[in-house]
Amino acid sequence: MCADNQEVVDRSELVIIAVRRQDRHEALAGVTVDDDLVVVNVMAGVGNDELGRTLATGAPLVRAILLPAIRERRSVTVTYPSHLEVNSLFEQLGGTLPVPDEAAVGAGG
Repeated sequence: MCADNQEVVDRSELVIIAVRRQDRHEALAGVTVDDDLVVVNVMAGVGNDELGRTLATGAPLVRAILLPAIRERRSVTVTYPSHLEVNSLFEQLGGTLPVPDEAAVGAGG
């Protein structure tokens, strides 16, 4: 068990940010992400530019849209930009569909 969100990040090889849009500031307050980690952004309506500013990081940021069918491995996950490590993760969960720009993910921001 981790004491806080920073400890979770510090122990991670890949970070998935999956909080409700309205809770993001509280959940990410004081959290720092090293530039060598990969961050997967699955927050609805929060674009990578906004998340990058919030985290003040140069870490690679990948937007992903997860559909409920992923739990049965019956759905591809839309991602932007394509990233080898993230694609590998989602290939195990039904596949990956990289798209050419963040607007195609349905991102805000």
